[in-house]
Amino acid sequence: MNRTKERNACVMKVCLALFMAGMFLSLGSVCLGQVMTKAVTPNYKLMDKYSSGFLNKFIGDTSVSAKWIEETDKFWYKYKDSEGTHYYIVDPAQKSKSLIFKNDEMAAQLSIIGHKSIDPHLIPNLDLKFNEKCTEATFSLDGRDYKFNLPTQILEFVRMTPEKEGRGQRGQRGQRGGQRGGRSIQERRGGEEEKEEEKEKEKKWPEYVTFSPDKSHVVYAQDYNLFVIEVEDLETFDPNNTEGVQLTTEGVQGFQFGPGSESTDKAEREKRRKARVTWINETDKFYLQRRDSRNPRSRRYLINAIADPKPTLTDGSYSYPGDFTGEDAELWIFDADKLTGEKLENPFHGPSFRSFRVNEEYFHFIRTSRDYKHAQLCSLDIETNEVKILIDDHVEPYIMRAHGHSIEIEYNDDSNEFTWWSDRDGWSHFYLYDLDGTLKNTITKGPYSVGQGPDTDWEKRLMYFTGHGGIDGENPYFAHNYRVNLDGTNLILLNPGDANHRMNKSPSGNYLVDNWSRADQAPRSVVYDSFGNKIMDLEETDLSRLLATGWKFPEIFKVKAADGVIDLWGVMYRPVDFDETKQYAVVDYVYPGPQQEGPRFTFSTSSSNQSIANLGFIAMAVGNRGGSPQRSAYYHSYGYKNARDYGLADQQYAIEQLGVMYPQVDTERVGIHGHSGGGFMSTAAVLAPPYCDFFDVAVSSAGNHDNNIYNQTWGEYNYGVEAKEVKVEEEKEEGETDKETDRIPQVSPEEKVIIEWVVDIATNAEVAHNLKGHLLLAHGDMDNNVQPANTIRVVNALIKAGKRFDMIILPGKAHGFGDMGAYFNRMKYDYFCEHLLGDSNKGVDIMKNDPRFMIDR
Repeated sequence: MNRTKERNACVMKVCLALFMAGMFLSLGSVCLGQVMTKAVTPNYKLMDKYSSGFLNKFIGDTSVSAKWIEETDKFWYKYKDSEGTHYYIVDPAQKSKSLIFKNDEMAAQLSIIGHKSIDPHLIPNLDLKFNEKCTEATFSLDGRDYKFNLPTQILEFVRMTPEKEGRGQRGQRGQRGGQRGGRSIQERRGGEEEKEEEKEKEKKWPEYVTFSPDKSHVVYAQDYNLFVIEVEDLETFDPNNTEGVQLTTEGVQGFQFGPGSESTDKAEREKRRKARVTWINETDKFYLQRRDSRNPRSRRYLINAIADPKPTLTDGSYSYPGDFTGEDAELWIFDADKLTGEKLENPFHGPSFRSFRVNEEYFHFIRTSRDYKHAQLCSLDIETNEVKILIDDHVEPYIMRAHGHSIEIEYNDDSNEFTWWSDRDGWSHFYLYDLDGTLKNTITKGPYSVGQGPDTDWEKRLMYFTGHGGIDGENPYFAHNYRVNLDGTNLILLNPGDANHRMNKSPSGNYLVDNWSRADQAPRSVVYDSFGNKIMDLEETDLSRLLATGWKFPEIFKVKAADGVIDLWGVMYRPVDFDETKQYAVVDYVYPGPQQEGPRFTFSTSSSNQSIANLGFIAMAVGNRGGSPQRSAYYHSYGYKNARDYGLADQQYAIEQLGVMYPQVDTERVGIHGHSGGGFMSTAAVLAPPYCDFFDVAVSSAGNHDNNIYNQTWGEYNYGVEAKEVKVEEEKEEGETDKETDRIPQVSPEEKVIIEWVVDIATNAEVAHNLKGHLLLAHGDMDNNVQPANTIRVVNALIKAGKRFDMIILPGKAHGFGDMGAYFNRMKYDYFCEHLLGDSNKGVDIMKNDPRFMIDR
């Protein structure tokens, strides 16, 4: 292997300092001067034995799913262990937990009533419904309704479950407080009857009819435009024999105001169709988005070679980075009574509108810019159509949640306030605003990031939220739950402990059930009060039988990024027969981000990393700058306009540090693998200098190797796009390229605005001539997310460069390999064994009836 003495010396100094400071975890003590031997024989039997299917039989449930009873603080749950599934009822106020029934007694009563033998260890899945006093529970099983009296422990058969009522009960699952709002059964039934009568009345209307709220107007689409009919008398109204007034004239195929046929037949195009419009309150006004999808190059073609009886072509719309169309939209406001329509002015090119919220006087919407640097919350005055910008967030290089997630807003009309999410200060936090857009205060702040979805109690002026980071020395990927006053004071950690936490809050907010999980500990469930005080333990997963098999926990570790400053966190897996006197080749699983990273820090027995380790490797996954949005905006956006090898410097340096801290880690034999973005990254590891001198073997699946042909949203979000405010005098002829970018510029037909897709880094195909080591490429030939052309382009470049490589196509498979996933995993494992250990099981067929085929996916 090519390694520079200078690089090794630098790494040795840094890692020796870390070693002396005690910043490493021991894989096992090794005496100084002890000779290490290389582990070279792949252990397929060990890997096959410790599959997830085998291991999962030694554990039960790993979390508690609390089901709160009505609006009380009491809840029930079921929990499976080695003795079967048990049902419990809990009263946190009394710190009490008790069995709802004894399994042997319940099994006996069910067997007698149902005339079907039931084993006490295998009590069926019961969906219990409690009365308010928790003295009685009802459930349905095998077509029978039952009633169980908790004080007497007597089960009573009620009736055979009517099919219609059974569906109704299933439809109510997940609801609390059966009669919320105080309505009686008769009132509810009366309301249901009124709804049924209303449905009966509407059944006579044609499918294309869309009424205004007061049924004074009908809107429909025809020939790509909108039409309105005024309804004078609803009883005698016949839409089929009433001409509509044309409301729009600009609609054309691909840029239309309503659905239309792609047929060239005039009669087919002029059929009336249902308009996708949204009415504003009880007015005659409505709005809709008009999207432009006319660009003929925005297509994706896939050939299903195994279709029966002949191959078929799939032609789907697909917007590429730099295309003007695809995500471009207009927001229109119409008045059905006045027969007017207006397109709202927009400062952004290629915007996206979402999060519409209607009020009595106006409605709010969010618009974002094409480059995701701006997010504006706007308010439209319903009477004047005047747009007012309430919030204008401008963040460089982009707003983290502008792509792929909704920017959460919670409104309270009683206090005329709303909450807003922003990463304007470098971390994602919540802010409190008046309804007119005046900032009242920051709700959360500090060096941590809030997670998805706040839960605001406006009456108590409290917000509950999930946070990542901010606890000294703790893994920042672990989630915790907090509560804070809406004025930003009195921040309280509700579930302490160095682990990942998931909270289930009671209806009153007085208690929460917390599920604790981390990769190197047994999961547990605990009840806390609303001040973070522990009330009682519920469960801890019994892993004694699992550990008795020889299974070992993976180890969580922390190292530095290539800058020597930023902390990186990872997980390391050893084989069950780990020998401290041997050196093991390293296999690194990667996903570069920015949506997520490779490591899994919660408890699991089904990681493919564990399977790889048991073959005779040190398997690992570690985060890298440019990855998870759970960290800072700087960390998350580190790979902006790179999106190829920005994470590899951190991955290589992390492995080098591990090689110094752990003598068993052999940095002279390093493999890397990943799927999708991880496929892109793992391939770059053996193609792009200097990383191709470090990584020896790569297995890449479904990689987006050329982001010029990946989807527009993801590509432009990570690379960057520029919408220039420059008027174009003349459009370039088809095929005429821009001299600077050598690309065909995309030009808005209406505004003549140039949209430039700027790429400053080579694709994997463009660096394919640098290949060192071994590369296995895999792709599903029906991948409608990352189309196979990404991999084919790399293959083309490798062949032209005279490079040897390996490839497998998964016929008929999309982005996920489905039932061929196990086959591909076996190929991947064999590839690492062959090229890192010098031996493999390649000569053995992979048969469906062979237990080795059913490996972890």
